[in-house]
Amino acid sequence: MKDRLLPSFDLDPRSRQVLQSIIEQYISSGEPVGSRTVAKSHPEGVSAATIRNIMADLEEMGLLMQPHTSAGRVPTELAYRNYVDGLTACHDLALPDRRHVQDVFRDLHGDMDRVLDEVSRCLSLLSHQVGVVLRPAVERTQLKHIEFVALEGRRVLSVLVSRSGAVSHRVFLLDDDVKQEDLDRVGRYLTEEFSGCTLVEIRARLLELMAEEKALYDKLLARVIEVGRQTFKEDAAEPDRVLMGGTFHLVGQPEFSDSERMRELFSAFEEKGRLVKILNCCLDEDGVTVIIGSEHTDPAMKDTSLVASPYRYKDRVLGTLGIIGPTRMEYARNMAMVEHIARMVSETITETAK
Repeated sequence: MKDRLLPSFDLDPRSRQVLQSIIEQYISSGEPVGSRTVAKSHPEGVSAATIRNIMADLEEMGLLMQPHTSAGRVPTELAYRNYVDGLTACHDLALPDRRHVQDVFRDLHGDMDRVLDEVSRCLSLLSHQVGVVLRPAVERTQLKHIEFVALEGRRVLSVLVSRSGAVSHRVFLLDDDVKQEDLDRVGRYLTEEFSGCTLVEIRARLLELMAEEKALYDKLLARVIEVGRQTFKEDAAEPDRVLMGGTFHLVGQPEFSDSERMRELFSAFEEKGRLVKILNCCLDEDGVTVIIGSEHTDPAMKDTSLVASPYRYKDRVLGTLGIIGPTRMEYARNMAMVEHIARMVSETITETAK
């Protein structure tokens, strides 16, 4: 996320009310908002002429723009940022949305991958935007249990279960044949010695074991080192970390009527590494993060906003989940939704891992 230096807007209550009304009506309709429309919804019964003057001032400040001479005004990115920053805390999620989320999570007590896959669909379904989930990086994984299965041709399948409930598999080749009973002993040794350690810590400890003299004559330790190095090697390919649901929601949105813009955006979606970089920016943030338009570091995302929040296993951040949509999105509702679902995911993962 780009560092942003925003101008300070000293808006009087009436101007702030007019700006909020324009933003909310534009989010709802997608059409430029005129002074008469604002005047009708203004609680103080302010005239359309007064509203026009306020709108002209807001336009001069860079908070509104007029797409066509005869059209009303639409909010700028600065207006959205001012609006979002004015939401001092996430609203409570509306009761129908909360019930839907509860229904989804009621039956989610399987492995973490199943939980996260369902969450990406849930976010998309409720927001009518793109639901995204960044799965935990292998490097952040804390080992809970590991076992091995001997396959044909000196190949071995490793099954690693993390403390958060994630399950990962890997097939690798050993230099010589190995019996299943020996692999069982290796699995028990690694689990007993390294349970609770991250993969980075395990690799460091294996290097230390290699340097110890007893590794030369202890057959079990030698096998542990050989199998462990293959299992936890740093260049092991990670599974696809980004889960997405509902990209079709963007088709037909007026913001993406330009086919070239749509092509650039979907290209970014296809190259998951680009999305990983964007979502990684939210890992170290507390609570909900909102990135609007040109605040994205990736130019292909310049017409979109991201509402995201980290999810956790106990106090340990595992990944990020959120919503991607046009800058004209229901920020208050989406922020409440992302915050609520991130909390539910964290609670589900922690409970499942017990």
